[in-house]
Amino acid sequence: MISNPFSKLLQSNQIRNSSYLYLDLSQIQICDHNSVQLVQALVAAKSLYDLNLKFSLNNKISLQGAQNIFTGLLNCQNLSKLSIDLKNQNIDDKIAPILGNGLTLIQNLQFLNIDLRHNKITDQGVADLTHRFSCFCKLTGLVIDLSYNLLTDKGAFNLGQSLKSMLNLQKLTLYLQANQIGDLGVKNISEIIEFCKNLKNLTIILDRNLITQEGIYFLAQSLTQSSNLSNFTIYLQENKLDSTCISDLSDGLAKCFNLSNLGVYLNFNDITNEGAICLARSILQIKNLKSLELHLMFNQIQKLGLSELGQCLRQLNYLIRLDFSINKISSYHTQTFKRNVKKMKRLTDCKIETD
Repeated sequence: MISNPFSKLLQSNQIRNSSYLYLDLSQIQICDHNSVQLVQALVAAKSLYDLNLKFSLNNKISLQGAQNIFTGLLNCQNLSKLSIDLKNQNIDDKIAPILGNGLTLIQNLQFLNIDLRHNKITDQGVADLTHRFSCFCKLTGLVIDLSYNLLTDKGAFNLGQSLKSMLNLQKLTLYLQANQIGDLGVKNISEIIEFCKNLKNLTIILDRNLITQEGIYFLAQSLTQSSNLSNFTIYLQENKLDSTCISDLSDGLAKCFNLSNLGVYLNFNDITNEGAICLARSILQIKNLKSLELHLMFNQIQKLGLSELGQCLRQLNYLIRLDFSINKISSYHTQTFKRNVKKMKRLTDCKIETD
């Protein structure tokens, strides 16, 4: 007889009366059989409002298992917030549409966090996963992690097309690092900013892709249309961006007049003095800015860029974090700069180191 790993949960009042439930399944081998038992546990959760499901490396979700799990979720009529951790599950283009269709049938969802990193999802898989996301009539917050998959510009296009139809979105976080996304992909992702007018909080992680100046230009153009955006964080690390790229990005940021919180992560690129200066001057033009994180580690910035950057930053009273480590600057000039910026009242973290 096969034991039911969810029997204790089913017998307790916790599952029946809880509005919030965190299920860590990392110690349970999920197969087609006990995924049915998981469904039974979810069906019993009549009052469930907020659910966090965590799978593990040991759980390799099959087609049938995925169907079973979403059958259970459909019975959670009051479910408003769902976080589901499916990283490292060998999820491919066969399972992706089942996930997408199942998720969009949960009609009362207001917030969704789905972690699909380190899987085998291709461009077509992203299309199948997200093509019905417009059915999320009540969804205002979305976090989707597709990093370390098999996405190209076509996948970014498919994702962008789906997300542009989600007009009620107010908060969006996209993890897309370590794929093969280039400039056209960035263009389609950036257009989300233009279409989703209610978007107030946006984080885009595009580290370790294939982005050049053209992609940054598209991003900058979209930022100029971001009338309601108040919190923006962009990760563009390890893309070999030069100062021309950063000049374009700076032009876009300077026109984000309503930004109050900004994070810019540009580590491991080819930014020189000119790029650093352009970026600092554009930040000064964002009059409503209250918080700034600026990361420029491992670039090509020299003494002149450091000096000019320091003069701009000293005019700010809201710099929270600064990482300027390992640029082409002597230890003497680094220490001088560090002493000056550390006088800023709200600075909580400052890293300026030489190699």
